[in-house]
Amino acid sequence: MRALSTLLLLLRMAYTCAISVHGLIDIVLIDAVGEICHPVEIFADVDTDEKQSCSVGSLCFRMHSEMIDTVLVEFEPAPVDWELDEVRLEVNNKTVFGQDSDLRHKQGLLEAGVQLPCGSCLALHATAKKTLSDGTVQMAQVHPLEFNSVSCQQQTESGPVKPQILRRRAQFEIIPPMLQLEQQTCPSYPTRIDFNLTQEFIRDAVQAFEFIKLVFREEMGPIEGMLDRQRQFYASFNGWSDWNDQALVAKTRDTNVCFAVFMATEGNNLIDQFQNIIILNERVDGTDCVVRQGYSTAYFTPYYSEFRAEVDACVRSCSDGLCPLILAGHSQGGAAAVVASVDLNVYRPTVITFGAPRAIHDEYEDPCTEANPQNHYRFINVLNGEFDRVATQANFFRAKHVGHTLLLDGDDFPIANLGFNDNEDRHPRGDDAHDQILYGDRIKAMLDRGCFPVPVGR
Repeated sequence: MRALSTLLLLLRMAYTCAISVHGLIDIVLIDAVGEICHPVEIFADVDTDEKQSCSVGSLCFRMHSEMIDTVLVEFEPAPVDWELDEVRLEVNNKTVFGQDSDLRHKQGLLEAGVQLPCGSCLALHATAKKTLSDGTVQMAQVHPLEFNSVSCQQQTESGPVKPQILRRRAQFEIIPPMLQLEQQTCPSYPTRIDFNLTQEFIRDAVQAFEFIKLVFREEMGPIEGMLDRQRQFYASFNGWSDWNDQALVAKTRDTNVCFAVFMATEGNNLIDQFQNIIILNERVDGTDCVVRQGYSTAYFTPYYSEFRAEVDACVRSCSDGLCPLILAGHSQGGAAAVVASVDLNVYRPTVITFGAPRAIHDEYEDPCTEANPQNHYRFINVLNGEFDRVATQANFFRAKHVGHTLLLDGDDFPIANLGFNDNEDRHPRGDDAHDQILYGDRIKAMLDRGCFPVPVGR
């Protein structure tokens, strides 16, 4: 333990010497009954076997309740010209709240009901920003803090151990994105911003696209042939195929997020292409939603029962609640993901699609409430001034899009928002903008640039 502590100290000194910008972050946790949760350093008096694998020290949070109600995170004092931007708190490697959640985030104050069971591994991640004289915004990552809540309710013969009155204050180096030693300058924010896409969302979108590439049989072959290899990299990984369609379900190890991803149309499969032009529609059982039959067929396949069982098992595999579920696909695969969001609405999935055609029928008055548009993010490419034809073609089938319509142009930053539930026919249209690799390259460029959050301009 002493050798490990020495090594961590040396590494910390190396960072401190390399980076000149520093700041203090003050973290205060307040439990459900309004009491500050006081951290207590604990090493010798706690059985080592009880500790979880956090890399920096151990803390015990003395709480009247196992529910965190308020988290206050702020610079104190703030480095010159820097302000705290995005904040994310993870409990047992799962994000319990952050800027992109439904919880209030204002001036560093986040309020939520967050379970903090004894023995939890906690990590705080944050980004900082400052505006330069030329109006550009400089972003940086705050070196993350990790700690353990090992034994929140230690008992002695005379009763609970009284907490020491301490507040957690730690010094962090503000380090540039991707651990580079020179800070990058991000492009100027647009004048009007609808909302921001967080680093966590872009990371999930990039991961979704990696799965989209894996499930594309025309390039990668049958999904069944890669199961053993992919299971080395993910907490779980399974896939199925039939003559026309293919899908996978996987769970990431680092973030405990479940992904269900669907294959795009195969160019060498005429029957698969025919699914895109079927004029019939059908209602998803147990819902108010009528969808295009071709995309319903792409989702409700002969392997549907196995697929659904795998999704149910994945979402329920997290010990501290349901795992987040992301549905994704390119082209026809994106339309199948929209149909899946109706069938799997009980899990409140996030839907991320690239170049997807309209999937929900718009002729009837039924509102299709099961497809929650607030959780749908629909990316559309523009190339050489032309919109992706598949995503913006004339609406011959009386169908509609739902969710946020996000435009990816040649410059990957920022993104433009074409509107909520946008169903306009866009001109001019082109086929080259539909290219799957182009979508992947552009979304990956956002992550590699390291400028977060990514503003979505009006």
